[in-house]
Amino acid sequence: MMNKFKTILLATAVFLTVAVSGSLMSQAPAEPAQAPDAVSTLKKMIGFIRYGKDDRALAFVGAEQIARYLLTPANYDRATPQQKERFIGLLKEYIQLKAFPLALKYFKDIDLSYDQPVVTGDQHRIRSSLLYAGSEQIVFTWVLTKVGNDYFVTDFLNERNESSMQRSRDQQVLVLYRQSGMDGVNNQLQTIVNSLKR
Repeated sequence: MMNKFKTILLATAVFLTVAVSGSLMSQAPAEPAQAPDAVSTLKKMIGFIRYGKDDRALAFVGAEQIARYLLTPANYDRATPQQKERFIGLLKEYIQLKAFPLALKYFKDIDLSYDQPVVTGDQHRIRSSLLYAGSEQIVFTWVLTKVGNDYFVTDFLNERNESSMQRSRDQQVLVLYRQSGMDGVNNQLQTIVNSLKR
């Protein structure tokens, strides 16, 4: 079961493993800052990953939205505040320990292109592409969710527009939830995070 759960989490974090070049936004502008748009938010997150500022990059990951989606809203709402807090915290740790290092290892020096967002309700889909190994074009889509005036990365779609979150939720997370409940999910995730810290 642990290997299956690792697959869940790797898919959960896969949209963050494509950390490629992006510039940091300028600090302390003289004029009042404009509200961020989805593309600038994405570039800023990627820039923080590239420069090893993982805590700041995590601020752009919609961990609560991801957790609610993976568990389903009904299961998420049934969880206690402590269970939710633990799950979200462990999810962030996993992303920081697994996804961010993979991003730096495989995509550190590759430039990424961004199309204009396609907006549906509060979701902004940004198609991106890169040339891997100088010749192979990889196409994928980031999904950012707008909450108030802010944007958070909440999913990653492959070239066929398949959601890594949906596949993980339906085939893995909910199966484990039905077998072990919320505490079982958290305990398995804690075991995986502990193994990454060794």
